[in-house]
Amino acid sequence: MKILGLDVGTKRIGVAKADTGVRIATPVCTVSVDGTEFEQIARLAKENHTNLFVLGLPRNVLGQETAQAAYTKVFAQSLEKAIPGAKIRFQDESFTSVEAKSRLKAQKTHSNKARQNLAKSGQIDAEAAVIILTDFIESFSVKSFNSSAKNFSSPVEEPNLSAKSLSSDDKSSAMSQTSVTPATKPNAKKNSKSTMPKKSSSKTRHRWYHRPINRVKRLILLIFIAIFALLTTAGVGVFGWYQISLGPVSRNQDCSSASSGPCAFQNFSITANESAQNIADRLAAAKLIHSSLALQIYLRVNNLSAQLKTGVFKLRTTMTVAEIVETITKNGAAENVFRLTILPGETLVDFKAKLLKLGYNSLVIDTALAAKYDHPILKDKPADASLEGYIFGDTYEFFQGETVQNIIKRTLDQLQAKVNQNNIIPALKEQGFTLWDGIRLASVVQKEARPADQAMVAGVFLNRLHAGQTLGSDVTAKYAVDLIDPNRTIYNNNAAVLAYDSCYNTRKHTGLPCGAISNPGLSALLAVAHPTPSKYLFFLTGDDGKMYYSTTYSGHEYNIRKFCKEYCQAAL
Repeated sequence: MKILGLDVGTKRIGVAKADTGVRIATPVCTVSVDGTEFEQIARLAKENHTNLFVLGLPRNVLGQETAQAAYTKVFAQSLEKAIPGAKIRFQDESFTSVEAKSRLKAQKTHSNKARQNLAKSGQIDAEAAVIILTDFIESFSVKSFNSSAKNFSSPVEEPNLSAKSLSSDDKSSAMSQTSVTPATKPNAKKNSKSTMPKKSSSKTRHRWYHRPINRVKRLILLIFIAIFALLTTAGVGVFGWYQISLGPVSRNQDCSSASSGPCAFQNFSITANESAQNIADRLAAAKLIHSSLALQIYLRVNNLSAQLKTGVFKLRTTMTVAEIVETITKNGAAENVFRLTILPGETLVDFKAKLLKLGYNSLVIDTALAAKYDHPILKDKPADASLEGYIFGDTYEFFQGETVQNIIKRTLDQLQAKVNQNNIIPALKEQGFTLWDGIRLASVVQKEARPADQAMVAGVFLNRLHAGQTLGSDVTAKYAVDLIDPNRTIYNNNAAVLAYDSCYNTRKHTGLPCGAISNPGLSALLAVAHPTPSKYLFFLTGDDGKMYYSTTYSGHEYNIRKFCKEYCQAAL
């Protein structure tokens, strides 16, 4: 299992990785804090097939958390929202940057230029992340991340081969192997005569100095020479191929005064969380580069895979791989493109407000939301139901002038992709739900709990449904009143809101609400598809932000009195 370590700073974030199988942390790269850091980290997590993160929590010399620690905790909360299902742990650390700097200095040459560029290169941040991740691996078991994972394997102890561990027999044997035979005395004639070498004949000397090389050895030598020559030729060929592949597809073109043909720009889009391999494949398919493999090698060698930006970029076939990478890593998106971010838990009202802010007409938006869409993701949605629940939360980019209907279709496509990739429909079927049912319940779970608690809350709701009880969710009553009285001019207190009779209000009606009450994210959909089994029938969010569960109503009332004195009284 793999883990990513993060040394969180206000300008840069050092990234390291480790595989629990070998328990060695290595630096990956440095991510700039420029508004796209979460997208870059998400791409790194996807490439390393992990959702496990260790963040350094700075402490001062007295062991107290610093202001940077508070910043790191806020960053962790944002990371959880940006990467659904992310598992985060903190590792206490102090002076990791100082230690990282000293490590790197020891590895670098002592030239003035090397010392000046050490901090600018960002290597200190990545090395600090290595230290954080190494400390975590040495201090904790991987069970703290996932109860289903195995513990780190214990290192195998080497046998003790010190002199003290040898037996007397071993010692004598060792001594006998190192004993030296005394030299023959020079005045012992008999011995000296017997030890004198005999003169060799000229024929014998000739055979000694001119013995032919053994044929087998000669054959082996020739094979090694052939293999070496073959590898050298192959290496030269591969290097030549790589250098050619880094060049432009259209060579020897002067685009200083031309804008057509090879000099014409193409719009190339990169979506959020798209892998570097997929981007390289699409660039090759668009004939903008020679080879997908060459681009992937270039990105890996230069540690640029995590810095690829989302957006629409203007590229042309006369650009080298270096120029293309420079464009798609430096926020060079086309100026005629706008970005639309929809967050999990937002409603159609929020979606319309964002489109209005982008300059779209209110009537045009309403018409698009009421239109009928022939999309496979909507096949079990009732015809009279709204699109609430189907506008999937993500960051999208569109060309200026894109129609609202096309924007909606893009969100439906994204929901379809996520549902298919995670096999959500078969999993919902095992719970006795259609996708329409799953989206309705997930929309309630999305509003009731954070991602870490959603699977348990979904299990509680299923227990209540199976027991024939109402879901009893306050957020469903709030949504029902928001539809008719968003400013609370009539329903101006919680008692009135909870008493409002609506098919959405699960405080008054059993079963699922008559429609979704928000647009759920992937984590909420997965929670309903794979709920955590329990015997709980009640839950609440305490003033401390934690979830408290109970099997009886009396236990629920106790939790309210002890843990929810303020939050449970908040206005709906």
